[in-house]
Amino acid sequence: MEPIDESKQAGQLLPNTDQDPDSTDSVPAQAAASPVDEGEYQTTTAEAESRSSPPRSSTVTDTPGKSQSVASFTLEFLVKETNDGYIQQVVAEHLEDRQQKVTASFHDDDIYTWILDKVAESLNKFSPQMVIQENAIALEIIEINFLQPSISSVATLSKAQITDKAAVLLTEILNSRYPVVVEVTFQLVGLGITALTREKPAYQIQGKFHNRADGTHIPIESSPAGNLATGQRTYKARSPETTLSSGTYRFDLAVAIPQLPLPPATSEVSVTLLPL
Repeated sequence: MEPIDESKQAGQLLPNTDQDPDSTDSVPAQAAASPVDEGEYQTTTAEAESRSSPPRSSTVTDTPGKSQSVASFTLEFLVKETNDGYIQQVVAEHLEDRQQKVTASFHDDDIYTWILDKVAESLNKFSPQMVIQENAIALEIIEINFLQPSISSVATLSKAQITDKAAVLLTEILNSRYPVVVEVTFQLVGLGITALTREKPAYQIQGKFHNRADGTHIPIESSPAGNLATGQRTYKARSPETTLSSGTYRFDLAVAIPQLPLPPATSEVSVTLLPL
């Protein structure tokens, strides 16, 4: 499978005036240049706490049954009107160390990855018996598309329809006169994504069409489809064209990262092709 480049405009950490201007390391907010011109941007969501307040500390106690603060943040969603329309900006601030992160879109996952990475850092300060056990990272398939580019046809299974516990029925009937391309979107879920992806391990997409009538198996490409990118959560890959005869098939799909100790994400789909 070939990876699909979905790179977005990367969010930039606010520069420290004492650092190299090309550096992307986080810096305390009070030592950073203002991310926005308050006279031009409008705040769409108010900050939870004032930036003038001192940095907070996450004091961990051993009081049984009491919830402990791991990390605290403020989020500002800003818009500015220009001659070409409105532009967006999101400013996140980690209240414990006053470091900030800025991205240029409300839908840029980079800022949310940064927030979860800061939470993961804070978890390291907890005593071992207090570390949250649900800290594991998992693979999750969030969309499967069955494409027939020759006729501009797309049949989609959304995240809500996909499960690894039972077969999913693709209600659209595919045209057996044209090849099929499988496009898979998957994501990494959990804390510490940046550390996990720093070495950029390869991921694999494996799949087979099982003809229910004669038992034959038609595999799609199972070689490495691409590499993870540092801090990136969501990926999309597309298979080469596969030619299938008319009939009903069980399509078994698996997404795996062999270099990481993660179980693969799987899905089973029932697909029908007819000479339409």
